[in-house]
Amino acid sequence: MRRRMRLVCTNLMLALMMVSSPALAQITTGTVSGTVKDPQGAVIPGATVVLISETRGTKSAPAVTNEAGNYVFPNVTPDTYTVEVTLEAFKTVKRAGIAVSGGDRVGIPPLTATPVRCAVLNPSNVTSTV
Repeated sequence: MRRRMRLVCTNLMLALMMVSSPALAQITTGTVSGTVKDPQGAVIPGATVVLISETRGTKSAPAVTNEAGNYVFPNVTPDTYTVEVTLEAFKTVKRAGIAVSGGDRVGIPPLTATPVRCAVLNPSNVTSTV
């Protein structure tokens, strides 16, 4: 009878260990987020942001900054990335060396996008003919 009881207890423990094994799964991706601002500190909505893998050279699907200038990349595969920000009338901004590991929540310090300087007309150079 004791032998049968031990066998039942052993089988019960093995069954519990098998059922609980999914709880031991590891998180294999990370999250990258940040904000895009202009030189005066105002947020920039509508900027396109991509992650570029430094080891593979591949680009992520683009994210677009929201009305608060924020972007988020969920489910990022562990790697080292360059963050690239583009927006018409602004210079492209890049920040390299962003390391992501499984389970990480990487917050990028604000990226500053600088406007492209436009040519300024000098009124003394303008002539008119009547």
